[in-house]
Amino acid sequence: MRSYTSIYAWLFSLLLVASVGCGRDAAEDVCSETDPCPGDLVCVEGACFDPGDGEDGGLEDADDVEDGFVDDAEVDGGPDQPDVIEVACETDRDCPAAQLCAEDLCIDRPECLIDNDCGDDEICLGGSCTYSPECDADSACAEGYECVGGQCFEEVCRGPNDCADGELCDGGECVTPPSVTSCFVASQTLSVSRNQRIPLQAFAMDADGEGLAATFIWTSSDPSVATIAANHQSALGAGGTGSTTLSAQTASGVACEGAIELVGESEVAVGDLRVRIFDEETGAPVVGAEVVIAGQVVTTDATGVAGLDMPDGGYSLSVFAEEYNYITINGLSTADVRIPLSKRAGSGPVGGFTGNFDLSRINSSGDVNLGLAGASIAGGLLNLNLQSLLGEPFMSEVSIPGMGASELPLPGGLVIHGQVFGFDLDIKQKYYATASTGARLGWGLAGKVPGMELFGLIQGGGGAADMLTTLLPLFSRFDHANRPLNLNAMPRVADVNDINGNGDTSDMIPNYDAFPEVALRPGVKQVLASEINVSNFPEMTNGPASVAVLVAGTLLEGPGFVPLGISATADEDEDGRPDNRRLTMAPPYGSLSGGRHAVIAIAFEPSEVGFEDGISLPDEFSVALWNGQSLPGRVALGAFPDASTATLDPAARTLSVQADAGPLFRVRMVGQERSWDVWSVGPAGTQGQFTHEISLPEPTNGREDLMQTGEVFIDAIAAEITMNELVSATGIGLNRAGLVSTRFNRTKLN
Repeated sequence: MRSYTSIYAWLFSLLLVASVGCGRDAAEDVCSETDPCPGDLVCVEGACFDPGDGEDGGLEDADDVEDGFVDDAEVDGGPDQPDVIEVACETDRDCPAAQLCAEDLCIDRPECLIDNDCGDDEICLGGSCTYSPECDADSACAEGYECVGGQCFEEVCRGPNDCADGELCDGGECVTPPSVTSCFVASQTLSVSRNQRIPLQAFAMDADGEGLAATFIWTSSDPSVATIAANHQSALGAGGTGSTTLSAQTASGVACEGAIELVGESEVAVGDLRVRIFDEETGAPVVGAEVVIAGQVVTTDATGVAGLDMPDGGYSLSVFAEEYNYITINGLSTADVRIPLSKRAGSGPVGGFTGNFDLSRINSSGDVNLGLAGASIAGGLLNLNLQSLLGEPFMSEVSIPGMGASELPLPGGLVIHGQVFGFDLDIKQKYYATASTGARLGWGLAGKVPGMELFGLIQGGGGAADMLTTLLPLFSRFDHANRPLNLNAMPRVADVNDINGNGDTSDMIPNYDAFPEVALRPGVKQVLASEINVSNFPEMTNGPASVAVLVAGTLLEGPGFVPLGISATADEDEDGRPDNRRLTMAPPYGSLSGGRHAVIAIAFEPSEVGFEDGISLPDEFSVALWNGQSLPGRVALGAFPDASTATLDPAARTLSVQADAGPLFRVRMVGQERSWDVWSVGPAGTQGQFTHEISLPEPTNGREDLMQTGEVFIDAIAAEITMNELVSATGIGLNRAGLVSTRFNRTKLN
């Protein structure tokens, strides 16, 4: 079998030299009666076109061609021809930023891949050349524009604070709530203690099932158990021990299907300790889990609760459950604890969806269809990584003329197909997404890529960092889609038909054949921009990181994180720090409206990415985080922390660490079937340096000791918080630790 590296090189070559381009090569230049087009090109409303272009004959059949001009043409051209919109103008400023004034009419500016494809005072935004002159402040831009990263952009709303009362920020515009056909709440039953906050989430849809921005009004059937917050985004435990039903309707009066049942808990008696264990994804109680504290071993009951005697002073707590990853929390002193458990790898039921992109609304053209789809990522920002973005690995067979058939490892969420060199490039047309069950959002970025334009970008070669920083920014060309989903868990099944293409028909995989088919329809351009600034590249164990992947998206309380844009940065100007990068994204729209904006930068050494034995992603990385209700025009991320220095003493079962981030730490021991997280808070740092010694308990009842048999990692997390504040009944929750963190790193112990 040929190496995957050579196959990828062939694919890049294939994409790069494939037929027609776009941008300024398709519509060569602006023209007029006094400045005609060169050669046989024809002037159509101020832009030059080849009269033979277009699927429907282009301009060859147009009766109005005379002396190289088309007079007031209503021409049915191909995808490279700008749409003529009958808007009168005198100058470009009379038109929207994505259009220019030609022959007194506003027409679409040409498509593009990078800024160099565009003319003066233009940049490439959302795959189209867009009016965007240079600036140093908002005052340097025309009315209705703002200065972002040294360029003028059309003003858009960046969050709810930019809109008037009664309006929603939807797709970058302040709008009145749209007409809703239906809405739903992901039904679940949860416990609630006094002063415990329960986030509320509902989804509104139109008649086609597309998500809509909406304002929801919530009610509680028994306010003595829980009340609704004034902003209708959360419920607060009131101390009653009965049950209450939380129901939602839109502001226009459409009642939502489903409801949340809350069961009130009594106060914990003095001297007692109550530990509630629940599924991180669904909130359901975990029955039969072993809770271990200072030699006490208690099994959770049908409600997921273990009752123990309260230890004197501080204590550590460990939880072991067969279908879940293990967890230990050090440094606790609270009497009412909530511990979320995550499903262990490759076990138990899992939700998800499959489907094909509907490309009927995309704004790009080209030879090859590219797309990436997935489900909203639950579990918090600290669990976001490259694997969670890309999906599970698949093997796809590629038939290459002159090279035979070869296998290619691709992420489950990736789609790539088209027609090049006169034959079909049918690598993978379907996406396969796994997801946490319950209320989730399916998302996708997809579009068309012109091969010749790509060839001009990367024909000079370069390493993995050059490839990433060249290709990932091209994702700004793609359109975004999202769709609200209510997913159910399904048992895993044997892969008898070898769906994942790895040749093993006995491995247990998600039941893809039974997953709902969801046709994501991208159509929202990435026109929201922010300048992302990172001050350094970190030193990793095997050398300095030299590339950072940038991801921007929306963080919703229930569904989790939804990516809206992706790019990458490196030190191309060789000044010793990452280059500032203009990150473009789809503005939150539909079901994504109302969440928190989040920007994540993941730095790593690109040589750690490999394809020889499937898709291999870096073990070590460093992350800088930002989140807020509104996205500013410039986001200054915290410095990437360097790799930590850590020493494991197996005999003493301790791990000593020195780190640039802290004082929150997570040791992660990873085995073949599960992982074991040990959380701990160390002392305050000194001049940005943190030291801590973390105790690693022994597993109970003969369980596998992952400290001995697994790989050991240490996460150093910049977060000023106590473990009580993370896991107490009234705390923020362990899976929300990323909201109070600005940066963290992951270091592998050799």
